[in-house]
Amino acid sequence: MKMTVLTLRCGGPDHLAPDEIEVKNASDLERIKQKILPAVYLISEKDLSLLRGFPDTVVDRGLKHRAKGLAKVMIGYKKIPVINGNFASTHQVQRSVRTLLMHAMNENDRNIYFIGIAERIFDQLSNMAKEERDRGDNRKQIGKFDSRPLSGFSDILSWLSNELGMQSQIPRNLMERYVGISRDVMLVRQLIVLAARNENPVLILGDTGTGKEVVAREIHSNSNRKNQPFISINCSGIPTALFESELFGHVKGAFTGAIQNKQGLWRLADKGTLFLDEIADLHPESQAKILRTLEDGCIRAVGGGTEFKVNARIVAATNRDLFSMVQSGEFREDLYYRLRGFFIRTPSLRDNPENIPVLAQYLWINIMRIKHKPLPNEIIRKLAEYTWPGNVRELKMVLQNLYGLFGTQKLREDHLKAVFYMEGQASLPSGGEADALECLKHLNRAQELIKSIELELLNIKTKSQATDAIGVSFGLGMNELVTICREPSLFHSGSLFSVVWDLLKLLNQFHEQLQKGHIEIGMNLSKKLEKEFALVQGTIKKEIDKILEEL
Repeated sequence: MKMTVLTLRCGGPDHLAPDEIEVKNASDLERIKQKILPAVYLISEKDLSLLRGFPDTVVDRGLKHRAKGLAKVMIGYKKIPVINGNFASTHQVQRSVRTLLMHAMNENDRNIYFIGIAERIFDQLSNMAKEERDRGDNRKQIGKFDSRPLSGFSDILSWLSNELGMQSQIPRNLMERYVGISRDVMLVRQLIVLAARNENPVLILGDTGTGKEVVAREIHSNSNRKNQPFISINCSGIPTALFESELFGHVKGAFTGAIQNKQGLWRLADKGTLFLDEIADLHPESQAKILRTLEDGCIRAVGGGTEFKVNARIVAATNRDLFSMVQSGEFREDLYYRLRGFFIRTPSLRDNPENIPVLAQYLWINIMRIKHKPLPNEIIRKLAEYTWPGNVRELKMVLQNLYGLFGTQKLREDHLKAVFYMEGQASLPSGGEADALECLKHLNRAQELIKSIELELLNIKTKSQATDAIGVSFGLGMNELVTICREPSLFHSGSLFSVVWDLLKLLNQFHEQLQKGHIEIGMNLSKKLEKEFALVQGTIKKEIDKILEEL
């Protein structure tokens, strides 16, 4: 008998894919297990009886309780687990199967999982999967690009990793220092090796806490410059008036307080690597001076008359959307393209949850300095359910606090819960299913908060300046929005959470400009914020309407 299924597979596309399988006997099921595992197969409830007819091959898990996650009832069996998922909506199904697959990968449970769902929901998901497939087919036909190089690969990332993998061998020490198992992390390691082979400037983009400086140091450590200096400078941490002196040095008497000659950081990096972190925060005047030095390779100390030829490899990084800043006139276009001789984007934990277990163990061992005392699986599972808006930096902070509070004693989930409580979060983050009423309450709160932040923005624009009172009020609203974003499952859909998170990142940039007194730049950002507010409010309203239909 041929059975229509929807598949979500480890290493494949991140959406459900429609397919057909033929099951006549138990050997057909064993044949399916020979494919890439783990994998989730969604089937219509009416097809469950067929699978349950092979008791020697499958284990029947009956009807899932609404309060239990799939991972607890499906993982850990030698036979193929089969269950009636008992789901009320497509959103619940999608969240649950992704969580199940993530847990399976974390626990190295290489099995297939058959989950029966109501025919109505199965039809809805089938239509969504077919639309996604059709969109992918249409994208392949657009433009002049020939799709043949992707033959045999599920997506461009798989093909690219394979192509780059044939060009470079990843050193063992790099795998130990830039840690992760996701395809995005593996791609970054390949790009590090390639960047280390040439002398072009490198631009690293990525969210805060995603290891941009680690990438910069690894490029240096794997290059021919590894025995020369690696000099790091935080562009946002130096006042504009002192930036030229810090970077290029000064001569005695060049200005008040210049009591002796000083070599700049750029000259100290000669024959080595100069890492310009937070490059997006540079004042336009400083941008021009960096561009000039990049073009001719010469520096002149403040107050000096002699130029020095300096051979320093430049690596720059920022967590901001530098291309948008170029379009808005906040960042020089010529400097942007000069820096982007080689481009690397560091992945976030939110988009690569499979990295969390291996990263957590790596960080924990480094914090404790004891290799034979890894984190318990109970703690790892809970850490893997959180979205980590602060990325690796936040994960490291939580583990440091866990160790600081409870040391080396036998750790349980309650200890982790206490750490989150100490940080102002009353309960552990959850990546499992969220109750529809909880989501509704959460979204109403988010809607009201975002509206109040929008009004604060309008108040700032009306006054054309950021008073201390307004700045404080605006900052408090943002802090509350950060707290709300700590539980992504309560947004009811991943796409809605992404929209709200993008708004929060833009608000953070705006708030930074207010604090620095860059009113003109802040006002330019506010125009983009107006569109983002409209998008977020509209998306929240649609999600609330969906929840009300489900109730």
